[in-house]
Amino acid sequence: FLLDATHLHEQLKQVDVIVTEPYMGPLVNEVQTTTADKIKDLARGLDKLYRGSFRSWSQILPKGGRVVITLPSFRHENHEIKTISVDTITSLGYNYISAVPYGKPGATVIRNITILEKN
Repeated sequence: FLLDATHLHEQLKQVDVIVTEPYMGPLVNEVQTTTADKIKDLARGLDKLYRGSFRSWSQILPKGGRVVITLPSFRHENHEIKTISVDTITSLGYNYISAVPYGKPGATVIRNITILEKN
């Protein structure tokens, strides 16, 4: 079957674990040459995608089911712009377990490898 992560519940009844690196925006060099406002717009768009995914997954994950997801944040002029907050994720029915940031020195995109558990 072919569908995006916001509709996974339409094809699957239950899974115990979801492991994913979702769409994280355009190529790095495109992000590096853009403005903070454009990066914030990108982050808002990704936030919407991730919210939809978490809502869909909550319908197929049992209590205690895990999600391991790479959530991007962006460095721009010594500031970090996040895509989705831990508060938002917990409001969607997940417990935050841990996260490990991964990025090369000077990289624009930081991959936050995040572990969550469904309430």
